[in-house]
Amino acid sequence: MSQTNQAKRIITVAEIISRISRPQYAVFVAIMALFFSATETTGFVQRLFVLAFMFVLTIGLPSFIIVLWRTLHKHLEPNETTEHRDWLPYLFYLFVFFCLFYFFQQFRASPILTEILWIAILMDILCAVLSKFHPLSNHAIAAGSVLSMMLCVSLQYAIDTSFTLYLLILWCGLVSTSRLILNRETLYQTSLGTATGFIGTLFIVLYT
Repeated sequence: MSQTNQAKRIITVAEIISRISRPQYAVFVAIMALFFSATETTGFVQRLFVLAFMFVLTIGLPSFIIVLWRTLHKHLEPNETTEHRDWLPYLFYLFVFFCLFYFFQQFRASPILTEILWIAILMDILCAVLSKFHPLSNHAIAAGSVLSMMLCVSLQYAIDTSFTLYLLILWCGLVSTSRLILNRETLYQTSLGTATGFIGTLFIVLYT
């Protein structure tokens, strides 16, 4: 009985990690990791305000609209499968990221935030393409991309993000492990997904 309860707890934890590591959440995770690494550049209250603002725009509002749209669409077309609606999160989050990217450029926001959004836009497109033609773990791609973002920020702007990088390496392992425990992807898909996210982000930073 104890082993069964322990297995259930492991599956529950894996499910939680899988849910909060969705590729659309990568922007907020990257900004949160950045702000709590560069503690000397901005005040604590200012960082919390920006994080709350980014949470609402990149997670809260899009998630609410997507759930609302799917609920209404399910009533209108009850026979349509979930797979036919998988393109919606990518499309809507791309729209949100493009709007934020334009907003940051117009108001000359931090170049780091603008760069994170640009990377997120391109990686979101990559996830959508790969999910259609060569499925990898989009969760692992996002985790690897965030790790690469922080490494690039650390090198470009001389910000010490060592502790955050260690945590993100651990996060990559947790994300991949959770997907394996839940039997959502294979070891090949999670490993190659993490590598794709990491190398793809490096390529974007170096050549765009």
